Parts: sequence; structure tokens; C-alpha cells
Amino acid sequence: LPLMSQPSIFVAMPFADHYNALYTDCIRPAIKLNHCQCIRLDQVSYTGDVLDTIKTRIKAAELVIGVLDGLNPNVFLEIGYAWGLGIPTMLLVSNDQARSSTLPFDVRGQRYIPYETPLELAERLPAEIRGIMDQLTRGKSR
Repeated sequence: LPLMSQPSIFVAMPFADHYNALYTDCIRPAIKLNHCQCIRLDQVSYTGDVLDTIKTRIKAAELVIGVLDGLNPNVFLEIGYAWGLGIPTMLLVSNDQARSSTLPFDVRGQRYIPYETPLELAERLPAEIRGIMDQLTRGKSR
């Protein structure tokens, strides 16, 4: 894995057209505003085994952002791996998904950021990321 000049944030989310605007209009710009590298597996070049690449990218990340909409099993696997490594996660859940009461019990107790629309989330997400990154920086300087 090449050395990154900026902290990286791994984005675990369903790869479906339905979520493209959430990524391109909200998540990626919020990460870039925080001077971090945005890593989404379908957007980076890699060779070899996909699971090895995912694990390597998550291990190298300062933060993992997980989009729980659609309850994608791969997203939950990636979040669980980050939790196992002690890497901070930020969970995003649309109000529609949250209202449906289908979030698994082990996620319902976690803090998640609810949102109505990608535009509304785009206004709040940069500050949420900045807060976590500031917390991580303070933790490292102790």
C-alpha cells in the first residue's frame, strides 16, 4: 500500500446507482473538505484478492464511514472488521431506514447519524467528520 499524504477514510456502502448521489454529492466532498483521502473500493485501483484489499484499506484508515441503508451484508462485515481492529466508525442511516426498525440489534445501540436527504446530510457531515478527526488527533498527541 503506498504511503498516503493525507489521513484516509474508508467508505463502506452499497455499490448501487441509488446511492451514487449520497457518495458523490455528500460523503466524498465532506471527506475532501477535511483534507482526508476518500477510499471506496470501487473507486481505487488494486490487484489480488478483494478481501485482502478491503482489510488492508480498513487497517490503514483513520475512520470508517458506513452507510447502513439497504442493510448490505458486505457493509456490516466491513464495519465489524473495523470494530474488531478498534478503528472508529461513523454510521449513516436514512430516516426511512431508521423508521423501518430493521437495523440489527447490535447496531441500534450505536450512535448513528440520521438523515432525510443527501443534501441535508451534506450540510452536517463535514463538521461531524471534523469532530471525529480532531478527537483522533488529540488522542494521538497524548
